[in-house]
Amino acid sequence: MLQHLIVDLIVAAAALYSSWVLMPAGWRRKLALRFVESTGASPERARQLETALSAGGCSECSSCNGCSAPRDKSSEQQVVMIVRRPASISRT
Repeated sequence: MLQHLIVDLIVAAAALYSSWVLMPAGWRRKLALRFVESTGASPERARQLETALSAGGCSECSSCNGCSAPRDKSSEQQVVMIVRRPASISRT
């Protein structure tokens, strides 16, 4: 009985953590601010939390890397391989 309770708590904690990590940064910020406001924390604490949670750039998501600095692609080399088909293979 106690083992089932412990497993249920671990699964619930893992589900909450994974949903928090996979959630867009804008949603995380809004939920965190609502939580701080509902606990009766000072407005100064809410501003500190918002500053800490704010990301650079567009801050709408946290996984696209669209806001990161663009790479210089002129120095990168790309290999192009041309493979010819043998004459015995028909093209039907």
